[in-house]
Amino acid sequence: MKFTCIKENLIKGLNAVAKISGKNISLPILNNILIVAENEGIKFSATNLEIGIKTKIRGKIEEAGKITVPAKTLAGFVGYLPEEKVKFELLKNSNEIKITSGTWETKIKTQSADEYPLIPEVATENVLKLKTSQLKQILSETIFAAITNESRPELSGGYFNISEQLLTMVATDSYRLAEKKFITEENKKKAHFIVPIKTLQELEKILSESEEDEEVKIYWEENQVLFLMSQAELNSRLINGEYPDYTQIIPDKHTTRIAFNKNVAVNAIKAASLFVKTGIYDVIFEFKKPDKMFIKAANSQLGENQAIIDCEIEGEENNIVFNYHYILDGLLNLTNEKVILEMSNPNSPAVLKIDKKDDYLYLMMPIRQ
Repeated sequence: MKFTCIKENLIKGLNAVAKISGKNISLPILNNILIVAENEGIKFSATNLEIGIKTKIRGKIEEAGKITVPAKTLAGFVGYLPEEKVKFELLKNSNEIKITSGTWETKIKTQSADEYPLIPEVATENVLKLKTSQLKQILSETIFAAITNESRPELSGGYFNISEQLLTMVATDSYRLAEKKFITEENKKKAHFIVPIKTLQELEKILSESEEDEEVKIYWEENQVLFLMSQAELNSRLINGEYPDYTQIIPDKHTTRIAFNKNVAVNAIKAASLFVKTGIYDVIFEFKKPDKMFIKAANSQLGENQAIIDCEIEGEENNIVFNYHYILDGLLNLTNEKVILEMSNPNSPAVLKIDKKDDYLYLMMPIRQ
């Protein structure tokens, strides 16, 4: 195997796959990246048996071949290379690959590609097509609300519900819930499945390096999902289990509706967060006419804080207490400046929405007083 590529493309390709390789004692080869040089280009693959990522870059192929190389060593090393073309050559009758760039030369130990686990193929019968910009927005507005551990496996992922012309994406940790709806082209087959949160976080990283108008194809079958992009593909197992019927907890009415500037509120909440009670993280919100929002916090050890900001109140005066982390997460992941909070009473869930849009909601459970 022998090929040459530019450093910039090499780093981009390696960074896309290297992060899912880690310390695997039972199967050490999973700490490696699979490199395949062929006519179509240079392909990098990595898997931890739950997630598989493949990416390809352009380069000059002199000899086709394949080999696996330690991910951490290779990804770390290439960052230090001079800004020149990088040449890889698998040495014959040796278990080493030689890397040269300018006056630099190094040799890295390898393992046979035949020992590397296959990343499962996913049938292309079921497909959903989105633009990169669309999928990025859907993910950024939802997945932060999921559980980041596996204490409740079905909540440690994003729930995809695909109907004829609608994708609904949901994430929740049972204390807050984010739901995003997106109108799609007609889908021939309805489906619903749960994608692990770690998979979606890796997908976000890949999308951040993609063109905004690039098409992303989502393929799925019973136990696997595939996100296919022009320069990369991400394969993942799906989470077994039934997603809870979250629609039962979304309020269908409210007594108070507050419109306010997101950026102003975020600053006031961050200031109040310095005075919350340890372990409770409580910030008090009071909505009083004429059109004022009071954001307060008090700590017997530190002191107290209050900010009054302008808002628009429809309905009754009201008050509620939130974990400041939850409301900040919701506000910071909204792109619009004007947002809406709807609530009924201090002990019932409240909902954040985007002004004049009905495709997104963020539900928060209050801290009961």
